[in-house]
Amino acid sequence: MPFHGPDGEPFDGLHLREWGPDDWNAFRLERTVVYTHPRWPGQTFEAPAGTRTDLASVPWPVWGVIAPLGRQARAAVLHDHGSALARTDPPAQGWERRRTIDDVFRVALEETGVSRLRAHVMWAAVGVGRYVEHRTAVGVLLIAFVVAWWAALVWGVVAGASWPVWVGLAAAAGLACLIARRDAALVASLLALGWLYALLAAAALVTLAVQVVVWAVAWVVSLVLGGPRPVIRPTRVGVAGR
Repeated sequence: MPFHGPDGEPFDGLHLREWGPDDWNAFRLERTVVYTHPRWPGQTFEAPAGTRTDLASVPWPVWGVIAPLGRQARAAVLHDHGSALARTDPPAQGWERRRTIDDVFRVALEETGVSRLRAHVMWAAVGVGRYVEHRTAVGVLLIAFVVAWWAALVWGVVAGASWPVWVGLAAAAGLACLIARRDAALVASLLALGWLYALLAAAALVTLAVQVVVWAVAWVVSLVLGGPRPVIRPTRVGVAGR
């Protein structure tokens, strides 16, 4: 098994404890988890006891599409610890550590039964996060390029654009991959999976709209009948109403 305990014992599940009364989505790892990379013999990665994690960092409006827990939880805890270490490293070292843990995250997802498509989507998402967190300006440009490229593609389909438009889009995609060099696969994935990200964004907007309606009704009811005011996010006992 790729996941196991610190002494090589079989993995018996994630042992988590709520981080604190005010961190409604944060947990503390109670038992160290070790991951042996199946493609790098002898290479191990670990999330030690005490690691703070929010599991898969999925925005709550799209939890119905990709949940923060489930099969992806083990890989997510591992990624959270590696990302935290990368933030404390010098910039160049932190960038390389984060790149490595992002790749480990994708492989670990597949090893734990997450479908290849979903694993690739989650890997691409953390790849964008790596740029935004460690190379913010480039990350913003990357997001802007992907959005603009897909907007041009949609416009070309709707308008029935001629072949120069498609050649230009293909050339732009190829040039972006060449510029990205080691992250060419990331850029290609973002361009190829743009339709799926658009669906996720649409799902998030619809979910958020429904949440706003439910929140508004609950707020009126609480105003009339009394009691704690609702909050527009997932809640738990002891946090609702704060």
